[in-house]
Amino acid sequence: MSISKPLTEFQKDAIELVSKISKWEIKRHKETNIPVTNMRGFSIAFDNETQKWKYEL
Repeated sequence: MSISKPLTEFQKDAIELVSKISKWEIKRHKETNIPVTNMRGFSIAFDNETQKWKYEL
């Protein structure tokens, strides 16, 4: 997989948001609370009510 230049304003904003995260949370299994060693992905969305970006691991 190669990283390409951001094409949209959303992609640029998402990259900026992720780069501001100074310490990543430890992702845990929902039922057992055991830390997982890998993460398949995360979501980034814009909240229209608060006018802020949010992310979820």
